[in-house]
Amino acid sequence: MWADLIGNQLIEPWKLPHRLNGPNYLQFLQEDLPGLLDAVLTPEEQENIIFMHDGVPAHFAIDVHNYLYNIYPDRWIGRGGPIPLAVRSPDLNALDYFFWGYAIKQM
Repeated sequence: MWADLIGNQLIEPWKLPHRLNGPNYLQFLQEDLPGLLDAVLTPEEQENIIFMHDGVPAHFAIDVHNYLYNIYPDRWIGRGGPIPLAVRSPDLNALDYFFWGYAIKQM
C-alpha cells in the first residue's frame, strides 16, 4: 500500500504489488503517481513538493534513484538521495507514526 500526506491532504492510497521491487516501484512512480498527484495538486504545487522515501530496498534501486534525480532534482529525501533521511523522525513521517496504525484499525 502506498499513500501520501501533503499538508492536510491525503493522497489516495494505492495498492502496490505484494512483492515490491525496483522495477515495479519505478513503474508506479512513472505510470500511477503522476495521476494521483494531478488529482489533488496543481502543477505549481507539484513543483514544490519534497518526495520522501524510507529504507525499503525498492526505494533505493538504481533505476528508481535515477528517475527521482530527473523528476525531483534536489527535492527528495531518502537513502542515497540529495536530502538524507532522518531515521525514526515522527516530524517527517506522519504516515508511519499515525496513518498506517489508523488505517489498519479501520479495516
